[in-house]
Amino acid sequence: MKRLASFAAVFAALAMVVLNLGFAPVAAAYDPKLPKMPPATSVVVLDLSKDKSEHSWETTEALLAITTIQGIVNRTSSTKIYLVNAPQKWTGVWNPAPTDQWALDDGLVPVPKTYPVLDQTKRFPVLSYLAQNYGSFLDGKILYPSLSTSVNDSAVMAAITAAAQEDAIPLSSAIESYLAAEGRTYPQIADTRGFTSEVAAFDWARANYLQADTTRSFVAKHGFKYWGGGPALVPMSFDYFVASKAFIYSLDANVPAERAAVGNLLNTTNYPAGTPVLGEINGELSELHEISDRGYLFIFLDGANYSVHSSFASDPAAITAPAAPVASPVAGNGAYVAFYVTDGDNVSISAYNHHNHWRNSPDKGEVPIGWSLPPILLDLYPKKLQWFSANNYGNAYEIVANYNDGSAPNTAAGATAFAATYKDYIDNSNGLFRSMNYFDTSTAGNSVVSAIDPDFAIRGYQGATNGNPVTWSLVGQIPNTTISGATQNVATPQEIANAAKYVVDSTPAGTPAFVVVAIGDGGHSGDPAADAAAAVDLLLANSNGRDYHFMRPVDLAATWKAYNAPSAGSEREAESGTLTGGAAVYSNSAASGGQIVGSFYQGGAISLANVATSSSVQVRYANGSTVTGRTSLYVNGVDVAQVSLPPTGSWDTFATVTVNAALSGAVKLQIDPDDGAAMGGSFITAGNIDKLTFSGSGTGGPSNLEAEAATLAGGPAVYSNGSASGGQIVGSFYQGGSLTFPAVASGSTLAVHYANGSTITGKASLYRNGVDVAQISLPPTGSWDTFGTATVSTAISGTLKLQIDPDDGAAMGGSFITAGNIDKIAIS
Repeated sequence: MKRLASFAAVFAALAMVVLNLGFAPVAAAYDPKLPKMPPATSVVVLDLSKDKSEHSWETTEALLAITTIQGIVNRTSSTKIYLVNAPQKWTGVWNPAPTDQWALDDGLVPVPKTYPVLDQTKRFPVLSYLAQNYGSFLDGKILYPSLSTSVNDSAVMAAITAAAQEDAIPLSSAIESYLAAEGRTYPQIADTRGFTSEVAAFDWARANYLQADTTRSFVAKHGFKYWGGGPALVPMSFDYFVASKAFIYSLDANVPAERAAVGNLLNTTNYPAGTPVLGEINGELSELHEISDRGYLFIFLDGANYSVHSSFASDPAAITAPAAPVASPVAGNGAYVAFYVTDGDNVSISAYNHHNHWRNSPDKGEVPIGWSLPPILLDLYPKKLQWFSANNYGNAYEIVANYNDGSAPNTAAGATAFAATYKDYIDNSNGLFRSMNYFDTSTAGNSVVSAIDPDFAIRGYQGATNGNPVTWSLVGQIPNTTISGATQNVATPQEIANAAKYVVDSTPAGTPAFVVVAIGDGGHSGDPAADAAAAVDLLLANSNGRDYHFMRPVDLAATWKAYNAPSAGSEREAESGTLTGGAAVYSNSAASGGQIVGSFYQGGAISLANVATSSSVQVRYANGSTVTGRTSLYVNGVDVAQVSLPPTGSWDTFATVTVNAALSGAVKLQIDPDDGAAMGGSFITAGNIDKLTFSGSGTGGPSNLEAEAATLAGGPAVYSNGSASGGQIVGSFYQGGSLTFPAVASGSTLAVHYANGSTITGKASLYRNGVDVAQISLPPTGSWDTFGTATVSTAISGTLKLQIDPDDGAAMGGSFITAGNIDKIAIS
């Protein structure tokens, strides 16, 4: 079957280039970020099948007592309590895939095990066993209100927080009565049933139990009213919260009074910026914003026995290193596809759903797939991370780092700590986490990606169900792309194939296509491995003349980068040029040669001589301001283009912009008065220039041009757009407006990359050397940040112009209707 042959070829072809894209070596000693429990020397295995069988609120109250006792015991004992057949909180499944049993079967708990005989006549046999055999670990009880959809969640969390500090059992009235009937009574330490508000209960816990030995490595969060409430919001991770002596809170940012109180906990007096909040939230909008705006981050955490799994060493050397990235040879009709399973930031999905499909799918290992997993497993569950790394089906499977829900915290200190921690996880993974998923697709997100420095960054969360336009770019030397396809639905194999074909079929004939396709998360959706295998068959059966290749995400990035890499020997450091008009050389350790050219203001110039004939130049630069830099590109004394240098986030964060033009001889970057005016004044710098890289044969004119580089007339203007290829688009494109591109390359096809967030199909006339040769249709793309491509087949050469004539306006319904926002044009 070709899907296997094309995958095998990635590793077997002699022409392939093995690329080590620069992942950091394993550190000599790894310092865990999350609490580690004392090493386990044995485990007592207890089956929850009977305890959870009622699926009631009292079941969940029993589980609260069970996991709290488990945490108290496992905090100090080397003989640890281990639970099997635990329910799964995230999907509300009482009988999920038995991953806790697989951990025992597959050697993830490599210590002796005992299996006590439980009294199955008991309503809660595990709880009864723990109360009978571990009473010496308990110093008393904390009473809390009975669970319901109207419970004071903060009173419950206050009780568990207190129980962790006091080594006490948390009891509802029902569970207290159950244990009393068995002769188990405890002295009362506290009672949280009297609090009349969430904030009052939270304030009591904070005043009494945010103590010196409360862990500052993370904050815990949970609520039984979240997501509509229900007994299935089970507390299976509470063993780890209790063992770590975490502060557990439940304040809901959707409720103004509760949101106002969050800052009393999440502040740098209590927790360092960038500290993760682990557990559950009530929706992902206000809750995530409140945490992020205060400089912290959130990670969904579910799963049992982390107080056991975290007791095993976080040893990077025990991780099996994957195969290094390989760049496949690229053909003009090639379609290069990587499948990606999302939502690994949610430790419930990675612990249950991903593990299940990875281990048990009938199509496991059939096609290459990138599976997202949270790097915190290195601390929480190192043996599972080691298992994934050692069972990748001959490097068919890649692990993609997916740290948290959302992006970096919204404070400078939080973002810095976030990037440093993320990078430390990646650098200590023995090469396991070469690729990462980062939700923020904006230019500001580039600085975070640069600081983490993966081999590949998959940007955004998901696309549209049947596909969508994607963008590729280099952030420094890191390939970045967005995703085609959706994930939080039951994506069918046909929809997955459609998501790949959307990008492939939108790519001009004779030009290779590259795409990362979302194939679900294994939780909301079905079996990703089976769906991917079926999608491959559909793509191969309906290839439309394309030669499909399926590969790991990191190999796709290497292939794209090798194909788009500049010719050897074409790099010129900016500091090697002749500097005039005030431009000067400064040291910068992040620059390619350790130096940059700065003080680049109006009148300044960087001149290079004896440039080889080429067709494009990449300008590597840093722009720590909030203003898009502008500079003119001169070739042999002729001003051929204005170059835009969007902000990069800091003066030490570098990005690359590409200008397509016929280049040779003398090349100069110079800030002319019109450049200064576009930036807002002669005193504003365009940025710090690191180097220029020239590539291409130089035949003909430019074949790929940014719209903002065109000559604009009749009203169109340049606007910022983080989803556009150069970070900018040309908008305000109404009747009478035009974009003119002089001296373009010859070709037979013009592709216009655009966004149209209206419901009207845009219309524009295409002029070649002053002659109207075609009317271009720009159908709606769904939003002003979603881009599509319109293709026109006609002879292309000389000067091109896109213009909205009166007949175009009439076709759209009036002169006041825009045809769309134009990103760039491509000629082939």
